[in-house]
Amino acid sequence: MSYFSTARSRGVVVLAAAAVLAVGAGSGAVAGALITGADIKNGTIQSEDIDNGTIVSRDVANATLKVRDLTPSLRELIKDESAKGDKGDKGDKGDTGPQGPKGSDGTAAYAGPNWSVIDRNVIGNGDSYLRSGPTVGADIKPPMGIGSLGIRTGSPDDKASFGNQVDFAGKTLASISTVSFWEFTTGENRAKFVDNAASVSMEINPNKYNSGYSTLNYVVRNLPINTWSKVETADAGWYLTGAAGTGSGCNQVTYCTLAQVKAAMPDATLFTVQVGKGRDYAFSGAIDALQINSTTYDFEPFGVIEKTS
Repeated sequence: MSYFSTARSRGVVVLAAAAVLAVGAGSGAVAGALITGADIKNGTIQSEDIDNGTIVSRDVANATLKVRDLTPSLRELIKDESAKGDKGDKGDKGDTGPQGPKGSDGTAAYAGPNWSVIDRNVIGNGDSYLRSGPTVGADIKPPMGIGSLGIRTGSPDDKASFGNQVDFAGKTLASISTVSFWEFTTGENRAKFVDNAASVSMEINPNKYNSGYSTLNYVVRNLPINTWSKVETADAGWYLTGAAGTGSGCNQVTYCTLAQVKAAMPDATLFTVQVGKGRDYAFSGAIDALQINSTTYDFEPFGVIEKTS
């Protein structure tokens, strides 16, 4: 029941009380006809003076009930209710606002599909995958962004490989002047061998030494454990496989600098640039921020971001 209905009922109480008093003070119907609401002081008849259910709204004529006939508490209730007002009708739909600027689809930042697992160079349980971390505590985190390239091998028979077989194809080895990357390794890796680490390599066509193919590898040495370390490759840590290694003298017996390799094969061209591990020791670690000349490749969980300085 609304506050107004309650107020109306209280008005009923006022008039009904008048009738009751008339019956008690006079002689029946005559006295009742002579007494009206004007004969009773406002607020003197209360709800407790009338039995519940004895008077209903139909006993009061429309518009005869006035606010002044109510007790102060009912007046206050009516005031609070009327202040709220009825809910208005729904307004008309507003005009459509101007179209916002087009968002980026993300393709401009990513190197695209050309960085991936190089399946023909994967053996056994060798695995490489884009991932978040590794992060240790508050201070040890990937050098770029939130992710890296995870690399894992399970045994000396496994080999993992992740690289780009498109963007570097046909470029000259002589055009490669700077190569570096960051690596995360562990005590478990080092316990198998002090130089047990993932690294960078380039598949090339030497155009010399009667060889149409060789892999140019860099050997990583003595990395700190459980942290990210930058690996520079300007030292004598490169060697070639196959006939190119034998003919150039840059092999697993005698390492060379990158400059020495390029001098030995001035016409060599690239097939791929890749990072990987194996076949030698079981390994689990990560690589990030691979730099080739002025371009850095940031390995993130959802792609490889190319940044040029």
